[in-house]
Amino acid sequence: MTIPPRTMVLRARTEPGAYEGMDRPRIGECELPEALMFRGFDIEDLAPAQSVAPWRELLAELDGYPRHELIALGELPGPAWERLGFDVGEVTERAWSAIVHRDELLPPEEAAGWSGLLNHHGLFAARDDAERFLARYRTCDDPDGGWFNGVWTDSPPFYDVVPIHRLRRSTP
Repeated sequence: MTIPPRTMVLRARTEPGAYEGMDRPRIGECELPEALMFRGFDIEDLAPAQSVAPWRELLAELDGYPRHELIALGELPGPAWERLGFDVGEVTERAWSAIVHRDELLPPEEAAGWSGLLNHHGLFAARDDAERFLARYRTCDDPDGGWFNGVWTDSPPFYDVVPIHRLRRSTP
């Protein structure tokens, strides 16, 4: 399944090497003035190409608040976006990451093996590795993993390999 590109305003991590993909607090899940929060929601509704200028304007106003980033899920061309890597997980509105939850789903030694394939953003650098992880994830005992339209399936369409991009603060 190829997901159409979309954006999410997410709180940036501060720890070095921390996961920087799609599974972290969104703009509505932290303390912000209501006007800034709703502007962030409006930006998320825009196509990635149209979100660049409004996001950069909002960034200037967010400097006094917890740091946020504009993340795009899906393939994006252009110098405004930096590819962080490939996530694997649920591509619904919430965008849940199986990478983040691998320790809950896999035996410790296997989870550690997958960790060795992640880049400094905590994402797969190689799409092939992400595809193999998705295949492995689909064999895990995740109670929500296969429910789609009220029935169980081994390959629900809402799980996929997801290219993750971050909007650069300025275009090179």
